[in-house]
Amino acid sequence: MTVAEIAYDLEVSESTVAKSISPIQLAFLQSNERNLVEKKFSDEECLEALRTAQTYAFPLTAKTYSKLISKGEVVGPSTPLIYNRFGSWATACQLAGVESGEAVRDNYDRQYTDSEILQYVRRFLYEQEDANWTIAQYVKWREFDCEEAPSMALIRNRIGSWPMTRVKAILLKNSPYSLEAFEKVFDYE
Repeated sequence: MTVAEIAYDLEVSESTVAKSISPIQLAFLQSNERNLVEKKFSDEECLEALRTAQTYAFPLTAKTYSKLISKGEVVGPSTPLIYNRFGSWATACQLAGVESGEAVRDNYDRQYTDSEILQYVRRFLYEQEDANWTIAQYVKWREFDCEEAPSMALIRNRIGSWPMTRVKAILLKNSPYSLEAFEKVFDYE
């Protein structure tokens, strides 16, 4: 369910729902909302957007595609969504019958594993005393408190949407960063 659905069912405002649950519960609900937005494009619509973009640029690179999307020349999903859906830019282009641009490098050494990325996000969640877990707050935290942490672009490309990334970080097992302080205890008496 989403925050809006819960608010509707309970006949209260969305802000009342958000204030009545723990930050961890809110992160889960927000990930549901984000997933609904991401699923706006079917796989075929994603591939059709690539075909349309190829009429503007040949061969088609992810960078060029992103520019076409941001300018409104092509209506389609974001580049990170294409990566998440199809696994790679080259695979998506191949499925669309579009020639993809050459990789800038032929070998990519990953600085972080997915697990390490999630561990940084978990640390960020842990260090936010007010449970302000927004993207803007993460960017600020990275800039001032943890310069070695992965960028938002890397997180989105490798893990997915910010709400889903937070959920995955919350679900990490054996993390040294306990989130117990953020669990809200309800008193029903």
